[in-house]
Amino acid sequence: MEFRLDWVPATLPRPGLSPDPTYRYSHGVAQLSPTQVVVYGGISRDVESKADMQQKDVWLMTIHHSVAPDQTMQASVDWKRLRSVNFPNTGHNRNHTMIAVGEYVYVFGNRTCDQLKAEWFVKDDFEIQRFRVDTVTLSAYWEVVHYTTPRVIPPRLAHSTVLLEDGRIVTCGGRSVGKSIQDYNDLVIFNPTTHEAQHVTNLPFLARSFFSIAARGTDIYVHGGLSCGPDYKDHLVKSPSIIVKFNLDSPLTCTKIQFGPAAKDDRTCIQRFDHSMAWLDDKTLIVAGGKNKDRGIIFRPWAWDIETKEAVDVSQGLMPLQFTGGSLLSLDATTLICFGGKKGVPTSAHRKANMPHTGVHVGKAWKLPTMQELQHEMSQAKPLPAPPITPVSLLKRRRSTSDSPEAPQKRTRIPSAVPSLSEVRETQEESHPSITTIEPRQDMDNPALLKEVQALSQKIAEKDQQITTLSQQITALSQQVAAPEGYVQQIAELVKDTLSRDFRNIADEINQSAVNIMKGSERVEVLYAALHKHNNPDLSQSTVNSQEQSPPGPPVVRKSGNEAQTPRTASHQHRSMDDIRYPHNAMYELKASLDKKQYELALELIEDPATAHSFAKLHEGDRLEWVHRLLQKHLASQAIVHEALRLVETCKAEMSQANQYEYFAAKELVRDYAIAQAFVEVERDALIPWLKWKLMLASSSSQTKK
Repeated sequence: MEFRLDWVPATLPRPGLSPDPTYRYSHGVAQLSPTQVVVYGGISRDVESKADMQQKDVWLMTIHHSVAPDQTMQASVDWKRLRSVNFPNTGHNRNHTMIAVGEYVYVFGNRTCDQLKAEWFVKDDFEIQRFRVDTVTLSAYWEVVHYTTPRVIPPRLAHSTVLLEDGRIVTCGGRSVGKSIQDYNDLVIFNPTTHEAQHVTNLPFLARSFFSIAARGTDIYVHGGLSCGPDYKDHLVKSPSIIVKFNLDSPLTCTKIQFGPAAKDDRTCIQRFDHSMAWLDDKTLIVAGGKNKDRGIIFRPWAWDIETKEAVDVSQGLMPLQFTGGSLLSLDATTLICFGGKKGVPTSAHRKANMPHTGVHVGKAWKLPTMQELQHEMSQAKPLPAPPITPVSLLKRRRSTSDSPEAPQKRTRIPSAVPSLSEVRETQEESHPSITTIEPRQDMDNPALLKEVQALSQKIAEKDQQITTLSQQITALSQQVAAPEGYVQQIAELVKDTLSRDFRNIADEINQSAVNIMKGSERVEVLYAALHKHNNPDLSQSTVNSQEQSPPGPPVVRKSGNEAQTPRTASHQHRSMDDIRYPHNAMYELKASLDKKQYELALELIEDPATAHSFAKLHEGDRLEWVHRLLQKHLASQAIVHEALRLVETCKAEMSQANQYEYFAAKELVRDYAIAQAFVEVERDALIPWLKWKLMLASSSSQTKK
């Protein structure tokens, strides 16, 4: 197997595109069609501060490539940014994977949040999202994929995902985040049609991350990667073989594929991680990029023949720079595309990853024929016709007078000066007897002619300078044409910052007004209570509505006080007081009509004095129905409280970044049924401002009471 892999940089129809979609690494890519690729997420780096920046944008790349008659590759790409709708704002994706199925792109891998060098997952189980690509409106419509699985699948990143021929999607390996890093050697088999996920654990090979996989049929091929040891340090996967192969029908048995001696002698073919692997044809795999055992950046592509177990180094010719964390995709059986990743910067020891790589490279693979193929082709070729046989008598040349030694003199040698058009014509007709011998040119010593030549040369140089100036002006105009897009983005960010600042100012004013109103209302209540007490000195502190025949809302803790009784008979009053003091006696009569859980829950609710008082006022025939309604209201209120707590969990990351105590205070706040009921009706974008407003009101109220 002999290959030649030629790479050419793809040109941009709009130079100066800002931001550069390829200036990133650890991103995800998915191939929508043979000429369209979707890019999402990853990390870029600020040029000045050298700080990592999380990317949440989605891009659509269209590739145009062709082969010229002289066998040279020509390629260009066009980028379009997609507008994200219903995008999950919490966290960000890195080292994730993407698979395109029709017009949907599935994103596999958990979003992460980080603060003060600590990193955690947004969700506690494996996360699958998807978005629909609309190429007409240039939009991406996001949604969460709720899959069904018998058991919880742990969250992860730095895994690998591949699409099978039957439509199933297989995710392999990966690792966790945090202080105790763990690598996985499991499979997640996802069916995009039924949204069912199967989790297969304890695969018969080393747990790993930052590796590459490929699939053919139901066979899975695994190469390279990192493995976290007991000391929580990364170790390069060192295997005497190149690829681990296992079948999806029996994943607990694997086969180690060993290649030829050329691959065994070169460690870059065996040991690398954070690299890319793609099929070139049905039996040839191309691997490129990544890092070696010294953390040095490499590119050096290899071609592996799965059937013949032959490995060939295809690093000849013009190649892209070394990269890690980039993307390598196969457009067809002979064309590859490479972009993104970190590029190497030369140091004293090795090439160390520094800034993200830019640009797109398109590679064309040329398979050279083997000796057997050449022999077979020569045997199948038609034989050439035999040349005509000329009689020997016709091949004899007649003797000429110019032949030596009879020739009296030799012809004058013509100098090697460049002749004019007429001289060329005369030279071609020299054999004619009417043409005289051409004398050497003497006009090159003419000063006037030399001056004219110098003037023409100067004019040519001036024209070249004008062409260079025009080219620079065209480049500057192209950048100015592309600049408005960057200006629009800057203006949008400025407007966003201005609106957010104005919103914060308005929110502060509203909060201050609410505090003032609350203080005024409390003063009015105090004055009203004092006036009421002054006008009605004999009236008790609280009254009970005798006409209330429905159970109260969710029970809350109330301060005990002297409650007035409506005029009733002595026996009825005595029995109601007994029911209030000993609610278990009245509930015991209903025990046979309730199951065990309902009875125990009803006893807890009757412990509340207000609930017990309402229960005591009822007739015996209405108590069972009243208890059922009380239980229904309590369960509904608990469901609302649980939903409010779940919404607080979704706001945990952003609230923890601002104040680590806000999260715990918010959880205690929404345990109140009234607040929880109002909280679940708030729009999702306003959850955190609403919580902060309520927390501030609660804090102001407590300070006012003090």
